[in-house]
Amino acid sequence: MFPVSSRREGYLIPGRRDEVVQVRRHEVERLGRGVRGHVERPHERPRGAHRGVVKEKHGDDLIAYFKALKKVGGTWHGQTRSALSDVEKKALNEGSVDRLEIEWLKPRVLYIARHLALEAASDDTLEKAEKKTTEKIAAARRKMEDLMKNGPKEIGELDDVEADLVKTSREESDEFVAALICRIKMTDAQKRNGDAMSKGDNETLKKTTEELDGLKAERKKHEDAAIELARKSDQLRRRQLEITEKLQKVGATDGMKTVAGANEARRDLEEIKGARKEKAAGSKADKVFDPSVAAVKAKLVDLEKALAALGSLTGGGCGAGESGTVCDGDTIATSVPPGAFSACTPRPTRTPTRKIATAAAVVAMNRKTSCLPVS
Repeated sequence: MFPVSSRREGYLIPGRRDEVVQVRRHEVERLGRGVRGHVERPHERPRGAHRGVVKEKHGDDLIAYFKALKKVGGTWHGQTRSALSDVEKKALNEGSVDRLEIEWLKPRVLYIARHLALEAASDDTLEKAEKKTTEKIAAARRKMEDLMKNGPKEIGELDDVEADLVKTSREESDEFVAALICRIKMTDAQKRNGDAMSKGDNETLKKTTEELDGLKAERKKHEDAAIELARKSDQLRRRQLEITEKLQKVGATDGMKTVAGANEARRDLEEIKGARKEKAAGSKADKVFDPSVAAVKAKLVDLEKALAALGSLTGGGCGAGESGTVCDGDTIATSVPPGAFSACTPRPTRTPTRKIATAAAVVAMNRKTSCLPVS
């Protein structure tokens, strides 16, 4: 349903672990506060947003962004949480939408849409989606084994690292969304707490204060867990970078493409399994999103089509994109699996940067040398 670089977009800066914590906690806090967050910077609020409720206009903007992203060559799995990659910037410009609005909207709208899709999805659809994605991963594994017989063994090692990344990223994203929901609930509780204080209602004041304390503790737990998982992801991505460099040196392009395809399918499989688990448990969207459900529901069909075209397909046999699967255009709206709407997907794209030491030789200047012109 999320990458700390010099541009502070979520990529790791070697030797600056404190900044990883600061950036990620700031990111969770800002998205959790929603439109009423940056009081000191009102120009950063999503346009048209009111009291943190998603409106149909917001749905139109998000759909326009997804369509523009497809037009400029972007993919679902290639997105970053904060829409700061070059292709995402092109899409924002093409769709005439604000980056902060998309950053604010995406986790909320996709979280609600996911649960709406879960209600209508059949067990048979999810089972077929899981089977198809599992077969795709198995085919990729067989191809990797063939390539490793007479090629570099690092292909298998890279695939193992990618598998660990999928699991860690999923857990990190789940914690991120849980922290976001806690912050939205805290905003409502703080309002009720203030009203009780102004009215002198001590009983309600005591209840809301206890509720706030509980939400703060829960939020901190989820934020800390997300940060620890982000650190683990950063370590895995460093290893991923090292192996990729080795494979690039020996020209193992086909092997890296196979690993990338298996990785996307593995992410899809995680989403499908999560969807099946939630459906079996009768999971519902948190009540804090109730005011936004109607607006998302009204745009659900158009959102499904935009996501399917972008490649958010999780193996249900429809959509088009990097996964290479195609579906009849008439059935896209009804057969996209709920996993396509996961608030945890897309994953944050981190590109760890190496710390390169450069030796610079400085020639000492002759102190007896005069810079004045010779008279």
